Amino acid sequence: MVNIKIIFRVFFLFCCLLSYAASAQEVNSSPDTIVESTSKAKLVIDIESEATSGIELKNTSNIDFDFERGTKSGEDRSIEDFYRSLAFSKIKHLYLSPNYRNLTKFYWKTNHLQESEDHHVDAFLLLTQCKSIKHFYNNDFQWKKIRNIGRRYIEKNKGNFPYKFKTVQQIKLGAYSFEQEGFKIIPQYAYNKSRRLRVTNNVFDAEDFCLPRSFEVGYLKEAPYNLVLSIASPFTLKNIPMSKKLSKTYLDYVNDNGLERSPYIVFYITPLLYKTLNFDINLSASYMAEYSGTLDYVEVYADSGLTRLLYREDRRK
Repeated sequence: MVNIKIIFRVFFLFCCLLSYAASAQEVNSSPDTIVESTSKAKLVIDIESEATSGIELKNTSNIDFDFERGTKSGEDRSIEDFYRSLAFSKIKHLYLSPNYRNLTKFYWKTNHLQESEDHHVDAFLLLTQCKSIKHFYNNDFQWKKIRNIGRRYIEKNKGNFPYKFKTVQQIKLGAYSFEQEGFKIIPQYAYNKSRRLRVTNNVFDAEDFCLPRSFEVGYLKEAPYNLVLSIASPFTLKNIPMSKKLSKTYLDYVNDNGLERSPYIVFYITPLLYKTLNFDINLSASYMAEYSGTLDYVEVYADSGLTRLLYREDRRK
């Protein structure tokens, strides 16, 4: 009987030793498993980081004041109504140069381009971030990640993309009219009941995308390089009203600097609704988008730097 108890105790002790050894082996193997798991996770993170390094898709909102705080409680007004209630100096910075990058963002804001179209997103990235991401373009896996980042950025921020522009043209003045107190605009430069204003004169440049046009060629038809504005209220400007004092100052400036009487007229416009696509006769094999909208302000400056104001007209009312 004693021998049986001794044998049982020895067997029990042996089983405990086996269990302890198994536990020790499991504990010793855990760090290796964790390290391996961490390495795999780090590898994924590194690829994600590398595929998106250098991309600065920042919020490019040009509105630095709060529309909600600018309206009275319970008052239902559109953003354009709110803008009309403000002095021009408060919103002048919203009117941007209609270069192709800004024009492309405008097409996104007005839903002329769609996030669901991969080639629309690709073109946006190549246009705005090309130098940072072009070396990933031919890597399908990394480019897919970049495209998804771009798509999310557009979805989140297109509401803040620009939609107001200023366009500058040069005009020529004739003699000063003492009866009308102002300079007459030479007829071929005058505006007489104009209802269509060409907003841009952008010229296609392959370097805009810094890669061969490997995206859909039709994109440049979907997002034309140029835009024309159709306005409901015709615009007429045949002379520049100017006091005698200001006129003398302007003539002194022109004569002292050996310049012609060729001031710069600035149109501040808001395109609102897409109308049609026109063939651009000024740009070979190209198209021009036509939008209806408003001509908000008109200014005339003596200099190309737009620092010497001669005339301003508020057309918002």
